[in-house]
Amino acid sequence: MKYSIAMMVSAEALGAANALCAAHGWGEESFLVPLSPTGDAPATHFGLRASADAAFAADLAEAIATEPALSAQMVVDMREDSERQGQFDGLIAQAGLRRVQPEVDP
Repeated sequence: MKYSIAMMVSAEALGAANALCAAHGWGEESFLVPLSPTGDAPATHFGLRASADAAFAADLAEAIATEPALSAQMVVDMREDSERQGQFDGLIAQAGLRRVQPEVDP
């Protein structure tokens, strides 16, 4: 079974969250979506959404649970991959956050 994993982390804990994900086989920079309450920079949080197999999802959930200081600064939503529609947008909306829009030069 495949799982959809949506996560967000505070900017202060970004390095630790990326290190945890990298230690479990994801890239060194997994949280690539900048977020803030207004949608303007600077980002206060960063997020991601990815699909993974059940074993990876379970290992990641266990790793997060063993890091209480980090997990206190993270929001994690794991569900069946078939239920991923709107998952990330719902997660950030519940937190009162928006995607930071890149500045566009005129």
